[in-house]
This record gives sequence, C-alpha cells and structure tokens, in this order.
Amino acid sequence: WPADSALPRPPPPMEPLPVVKGSKVLIYSNSGKAWFPGVVDSLESGADGVPVASVNYKNGEQWFNKKLRTDHSFIRFDEDEAEEAEAAAAPEYYVDQAVEVYSNSGGKWMAGVVMSVTDKVTVNYIGADGQVYQKVMDPVDTLLRVHS
Repeated sequence: WPADSALPRPPPPMEPLPVVKGSKVLIYSNSGKAWFPGVVDSLESGADGVPVASVNYKNGEQWFNKKLRTDHSFIRFDEDEAEEAEAAAAPEYYVDQAVEVYSNSGGKWMAGVVMSVTDKVTVNYIGADGQVYQKVMDPVDTLLRVHS
C-alpha cells in the first residue's frame, strides 16, 4: 500500500460470507481504489471447501467480473443487504437429512445427518478417526451444507 493514509483500505480477513447466486455484495477494486456494488453470478467449490464467488460489478460505465473466495477481505455485504441475504442463504434443514460438515481438524468435508432442528441445526458426523461427533450449528453457517 502507498504511504498515503487517505486511500481506503479493505477490512481484515473474515468468515466466509453466506452468499448465494444473486446476492448483492460490495467488491473492493485495487485499480479503482474503492468499493463497488456487485451481484454474485455463480459459486463454485474452492479446493479447501471455501466457496469461490464470481461477482459482476460496474466501475463507472464498464462492467467487470471478479472471482474471490467468500472469506476474502475484498468481498462483503452491503450493510442494508446483509440481513436479507443471510436469511435467503439459509437452506431448510430437516431431521434425517443428509448433510456435509466441514471438519477443521480433519481439513475436509465429512458426511453427516441432521439430528434436530430448532433455531440451530444439530448434526452427527463421522470424523476422520472413525468416531461419531456432534456439532450444533447456525443454519447459515458456511461450514454446513446439504449433501449433493
């Protein structure tokens, strides 16, 4: 970064955003040195399980596309859109549903099953060591997904 402290700086890294196709986000452009409104065009799985968002955004009259991990500091929700987008991103979970849980200790996605649903989702899954584990998670947690 240049020494000029007047330039806007992106925030520090964060948890992955619970975005879906069509989510309205803000994208930081190094060349434009500013945040620009954008829309998530598509999502793909990253090598480490963190989704990668393809975002279309407009800088002046020109359209751009940027692909970013959803935990990158150059992508964030517009504060007005954050609550609505989080609610829209939450899948409907039900008991006995096949899901996948990301295991930080195992470093990969693990098959699991929904045990109960309240305002949280309780999931049992088998860890890399063969033991059964349980996690209680928010339905919008990006470390929980429906088994495809």
